[in-house]
Amino acid sequence: MDSDYELADYIEYHLDPSCDMVSIRDFNAVMGSNIEENDKVEAAIVLARDQWGPNDFIPPQVIQQQTVLDEISNLMKIRPSSKKKKSKAKKKIKGSKVKKGKAALKKGAKKLMGKAKGLLGKSSKKLQKSIVKKKSDVDKAQIKVDSLQKKVDKECDKLKKKDPEAHGKLGQCKPKLMSLDLEDELIEDEYEDMCDKCGKTPDVCDHEFEDKLDAVSIEDAQTLQHLVAFKSKCNDIQDRMMKGKGRYIQQLKAYVSGDNTAEVRMFNGKKVKVSSLNPNKDSLRTLFATFPSGPHIVECD
Repeated sequence: MDSDYELADYIEYHLDPSCDMVSIRDFNAVMGSNIEENDKVEAAIVLARDQWGPNDFIPPQVIQQQTVLDEISNLMKIRPSSKKKKSKAKKKIKGSKVKKGKAALKKGAKKLMGKAKGLLGKSSKKLQKSIVKKKSDVDKAQIKVDSLQKKVDKECDKLKKKDPEAHGKLGQCKPKLMSLDLEDELIEDEYEDMCDKCGKTPDVCDHEFEDKLDAVSIEDAQTLQHLVAFKSKCNDIQDRMMKGKGRYIQQLKAYVSGDNTAEVRMFNGKKVKVSSLNPNKDSLRTLFATFPSGPHIVECD
C-alpha cells in the first residue's frame, strides 16, 4: 500500500494534463493512502482544470492564486511529488472503477466553487492589470520607434537625392527598426517568469538551488541519503555539496558548538572551513535530528 502519499502528492497528480480527477476519498481507496479529506482543495483543483482545459499542465501558481485555503500555498512549497509516484497514481486510478471528473466532487466541494471562482477572478484582474501596464509601456516605446523610423526614412530620401551613388551602396535603403509588438508574448512571459513550485518571480524565488541539486546525477541510494547541501546562490552546485560522512557530521557539530576552525570536504574534493559556508546553526541542528534520511538542504545566513 502507498500510505506515503500526502495531500501535496494529490495536488501534484492533478496538475498533469489528461489525468483523471478523483476525490481525495477515492484517491485514498485506490492508492492506500490516508490523506485527510479536504473539499476546498478539491474545488480549487477542479476550477483550475476548468480554466486550463484537459490538455495543458496547470502551473502550481494557478492553484496558489485560488487561495481558498492558506495551506494550499504552503503545500506547493513542498518539493514536488516524484515522477514515479505520479506515474503510479495515474496508472492505478485510470484502471480503477472510482468516479472520475466533476462527478467525483462531493456536495461540499461544489458549494465552494463559487468562492473559488471569486478569488480566481481577483487574481486574474491583478494579472490583467500587470499585462495592461506592460502593454502601455510597449506602446509608448513603439511611438518613439515609429518617430525614429520616420527620421531614418527622411535621411535616406535626402541621401538618395543628394548622392544616388552613395545611396545605392547602402544596399537596403530605409533600414527597418525592430518592432516592439510584443503583446502576444506578454502573457506567456508573465507565467514563464514565475517559478513552477512557488509561483514567485526569479528575484524572490529560492528554488533555483533545489533545481540545481535535483539535476545532479547520484544513482547510489546511500550517497543520496547522506548528501548534505548548503543552500546558496552558486555557479557550481558541487561547491555546496558534502557527503555526510561521520567525521564531517562531527565537524558540523563542532562548528555549532563554537569551533570556527572546523573543516569538511566538499563533493568536488575541496576542503573548506564550515564557517565559509555560513550555515544557519538552527538548520544544522535540524539536520542532526533527521540524519541520515536525506538528501538534506541546510539553510545558510
